[in-house]
Amino acid sequence: MNIEGTTHRGLYVDVKQAVGSSFETGPIEVSKPVGYKGPWDHEVFSGFAQRYYRSLVGATGSGIRIAGAGSVRMRNNTFVQPAAFEFQVKAVGGPW
Repeated sequence: MNIEGTTHRGLYVDVKQAVGSSFETGPIEVSKPVGYKGPWDHEVFSGFAQRYYRSLVGATGSGIRIAGAGSVRMRNNTFVQPAAFEFQVKAVGGPW
């Protein structure tokens, strides 16, 4: 992640989805990047992260394709798929 010319390496986010919810439409919880303590706009970042996750998991996912399943439980999956997006961070930190 690059913020104002500084590269932050080794960061990751936790993505959680309620057991039994739809991979395509169910609510998804996205953490702030673990290890990052700077300015942030979590709402915008979370939206990007959710779209990224849904591109990898679900009926049309490129990582784990799941269609027509009644109940699937996955734990500790790691995806390494290049993605890039830009957004403005808030100058003053929020609750993170």
